[in-house]
Formats: sequence, structure tokens, C-alpha cells
Amino acid sequence: TVLKATVNRTTNPILEGIKIKAFNNILELTATDSELSIIKRIKADISKEGEIVVPGNIFSNYIKRLTNEQIKLSIDQGNQLKIVYNDSVGYIQCYNADEFPNIRKIDNDEFFELAQKDLKELINKTIFAVATDDSRPILKGVLFEINNKTVTGVSLDGYRLALVNKNIENSNINTSIIVPSRSLGEIAKLLKDTDDTVKVFVKDSTIMINLENVEILSRLLEGDFINYKQILPTEFQTECIINRNQFDDTLDRASILARFDKNNLVKFD
Repeated sequence: TVLKATVNRTTNPILEGIKIKAFNNILELTATDSELSIIKRIKADISKEGEIVVPGNIFSNYIKRLTNEQIKLSIDQGNQLKIVYNDSVGYIQCYNADEFPNIRKIDNDEFFELAQKDLKELINKTIFAVATDDSRPILKGVLFEINNKTVTGVSLDGYRLALVNKNIENSNINTSIIVPSRSLGEIAKLLKDTDDTVKVFVKDSTIMINLENVEILSRLLEGDFINYKQILPTEFQTECIINRNQFDDTLDRASILARFDKNNLVKFD
């Protein structure tokens, strides 16, 4: 879960790591790339409290290859992590936890709340239209317009514009924020298709979501989003009603040839 927030091939190796903290019968794993931070807590039998930063990819790949064995983790004086399972043992050289960036939490005062499936659908139906180039960085995020009743998600990349409205169950803020698409993609993976509610906290250019012992924090994009309301047409020259499945199948076949054309176009007549 937390590995998604690590950085690959960086000049600061500590950002490739996962901080592991043992306290109060909890094992807390944290990763951050300075924009996105993910914190996961699991139950553990703690005999001695402590913390260390393990190389993210090595540790994750090692643990994935274990099955359901009980795992014992311990650290020696040289910052070496010892992993004991069954009759086997492994060693990983680690970093000092003092070098890991401090994750600044936000309080729970300002938030909006909605169903998990609604937030997941809002993200999935807007994130595809986010810009991918760096010419206009503000368009690499999704605009969230929040009031007491609804949240509106908007994204555009110069060719497409996606707009989704969802009802809010509870809110004490009225604001607009721009969330990076990468952060939203990781949030969507953890959301369930249920009516269970999720609280989204907003403060000091940061967004935070709590989900079943997982905290996701993301830095917000700063700047003015494009006035999308001026782009939306108020009337249309042509309007038609067609069968959705038939249209989907037809477009899918036409797209086979369009993929090989430099303009990637399908003509509608």
C-alpha cells in the first residue's frame, strides 16, 4: 500500500525508503515523495519499540515472496534489519529514521464527507482528462468545488473536459481545491464500491483521507484553474439520441484504424 508513495531513482535515497515504526502493539509504515504520503498501520506484537527506514522496493519484494508465516523483525546497532521467518533469516541494510522527512498531519476540523463509491466514480470519470505535459502544471490536477450539498470535479487537457457532480452527506467547508492526478489515482485504488462514507480533510494546501488504518496525504496544486464555465456551450446545433451499447461497439471498431492515423480521429456524420 505505501510503496506507491516512494520515489524511484532519486538523488535523495531516503525517499526510496519506507519508514517502519513499532509502538503500542502497532507497526506503522510510512512512505512519501514530498507530494504524496501514505501511512498504513497494522497490529503487531511489539517487544521493543523503535523505528528504521528500509529500502522500499527490496523490502516489499522480499515480503511479497513470503506466505502466511509469522515474521520477526529486529534491528542491530548497524541499522541492519533482521527478518526471521520459519527456519530462515534475511538481512537488509537500512537508513536512519532521523533522515526521513517529517509528515505534517492536519487536524480534523475542516472536511467534507460522501460515499466511497461516489468519490471513486468522481475520480475515475475525471482523471482521464487531466493534462500530462508540464506546459500548464495546474491542469495536471482535478478541480474540486465543494459546498454544503455537492462536490463538483472538473478536469481538462486542452482537448477534453470532464465534469462530475456528486452529493455530499456532510460538510463544513465551502472552497475550491486542485488535487494532483497521481494522488487521486492512488486514492481511487483504495476506495470501495460501497455506500460507506469517507471523510476528506482539507487545510493548509493539504488534503487527507482516512481509510481503514490508512492515511493518504497529498499536497494541493496552487494557482488559478481555467474558468471552465466559459468553455461549456449553452446550446448545440445538433442533438441525437442513440443506443449506448451500439455506439460503444461502433466506436471501438472505428478506433482500430484511428490508432494508426497521426491525428487519431474518428469522423461523426
